[in-house]
Amino acid sequence: MGSRGQSGRDKDAGEIVKEYNMESIGRNKKKILDFFRELDGTDEQDVADRFRENASDLADELSESMVYRDDDARDEYNRIRRDIGSQTYTLSDQDRSNIPDFQKYIRSNENFLTIGKRGLPIDSAYAELSEKYPGRFPASITNPADQLQRINNVLGSLRNSRVVDASDDDKAAAAPYIYQSLARAYNEIRRRKRRRALSLGAYSDRRSGTYGGGSKYSYNEDDELPFF
Repeated sequence: MGSRGQSGRDKDAGEIVKEYNMESIGRNKKKILDFFRELDGTDEQDVADRFRENASDLADELSESMVYRDDDARDEYNRIRRDIGSQTYTLSDQDRSNIPDFQKYIRSNENFLTIGKRGLPIDSAYAELSEKYPGRFPASITNPADQLQRINNVLGSLRNSRVVDASDDDKAAAAPYIYQSLARAYNEIRRRKRRRALSLGAYSDRRSGTYGGGSKYSYNEDDELPFF
């Protein structure tokens, strides 16, 4: 298949993934593209039968990856991460001892800050965050070890809130609509293929001097396979 045809399919698959807020964008796009590719054929009744046989299962599978995206949590998470930056922060040995398994903790995915022997003291960084986000970083937390853990807890909570699974009811309700989107997308793929065939056929006829605007390459723009 030519690159234009593949590009069109990529766009169709991407729009379905985006429309239904699916996680794992690349993996779900591949599932849709593989499905479209397996449908290709010249026997339209066979194509329609295979679509009806497999599209419902694919729609159910795709609906399971639907998520809710919390733009407010994402934006706040990004703002705080920018405020923290990539610099190194310091914590005294005494304060480090107040965090169980400190070395393991700072190497875990629970920790968002770089901790070293030289850099900006945690309490100074916390004071700045408390001034900007008093609801997130209350001034009543004064122990540097507690401040470090508070910063990490806030960022961890916001990170996890950015994307959450859609409810089972919403997933079930969306599956029939995903099926319809797959049907519309594949019918549009067929129309594009026919338009290309018409264009190439007319060009060939003009080159040979036989082009007469006949019906050999004509088709009904509204023609769709009976997927429903």
